[in-house]
Amino acid sequence: MQSNLISVVFHKNAVPSGSKIAAFTINWNNAEDTIRCLLSLKNCEEELEIFLVDNASSDDSLSEISEAFPDINILCSNKNLGFSGGANLAMKEILEGGFEKILSINNDAILSRGALTKLSRALDTDPKIGMISPWIVLPGSSEIWYAGGRYLSWIGMTKHPKKGGQLPEKRVDSPVDTEYVCGCCVLYRSDFLEDVGLFNQKLFMYGEDLEHSLSSLRRGWKICTLPSAIVEHEASSSTGSNSKHFSKFRSYYYARNPILILYSSPNSIRKFTALLSQLVIAMPYSIARMAYEGSLGCIPSYIIGMVHGFLGKDGAVVKMAPEL
Repeated sequence: MQSNLISVVFHKNAVPSGSKIAAFTINWNNAEDTIRCLLSLKNCEEELEIFLVDNASSDDSLSEISEAFPDINILCSNKNLGFSGGANLAMKEILEGGFEKILSINNDAILSRGALTKLSRALDTDPKIGMISPWIVLPGSSEIWYAGGRYLSWIGMTKHPKKGGQLPEKRVDSPVDTEYVCGCCVLYRSDFLEDVGLFNQKLFMYGEDLEHSLSSLRRGWKICTLPSAIVEHEASSSTGSNSKHFSKFRSYYYARNPILILYSSPNSIRKFTALLSQLVIAMPYSIARMAYEGSLGCIPSYIIGMVHGFLGKDGAVVKMAPEL
């Protein structure tokens, strides 16, 4: 991975006194969102060491961010490593620094005041909890986007049971077990990452949080959400139109990566039915949803992604399919 690292613009060689938590986010041509995210980290009540990975941005966003935050650690990659590769770059650096906990947050997310303290305290309640996520709401609203997830293993699909509902005023301040943790904002225990490992870079983007969750459960760790901690998230703002669920970029990985995740899971009848379900359930559902939101031009990318998934083709896609 070191071959992907151009430079460390600013880096402290020792863990700052009293700081046991490090946080990181990833930037790719999006200074506006990244600066808002970093401001929320700066306003945290916890003493925090902040890392930024720049994923080979082609605009001036890195210079804007470094000027706004001259005291953060910046890691620059000479190519776009996707979310999984960028996150691994940061987490390796942080683990080498000896931090006890690592907060990963998407650059289009804003951490609410007090959320990190609650997450850290909740993680300390049980050494078997490897990672914990806040509940996620849409920006400026109380509409829930994620409040715990289910993995429907027979069909290889995920579900957010509370998605679209309203955030209740009274929420418990204790960890709640979940079947998968959304990677938008997660606090990890460092010894958990050393045991389970980092993200699968072959996925490049989307689904790495699901695969990581499934691997964690298989190794006997608990994964949880914390209802009392909140983060606002502008879902997938860096990879497509905010007003639509699908873009050509997302469609490819949405189709391909669930298949690659299933390929890496233990063999069983459930695995076979889940792979079949990608064709008879996931694809018709996704195409119908594209038609409903007016994204039919994304269908070629989706189909190519599905073909590549069954062929076992991984990594970053070189060229997107043309629109219909």
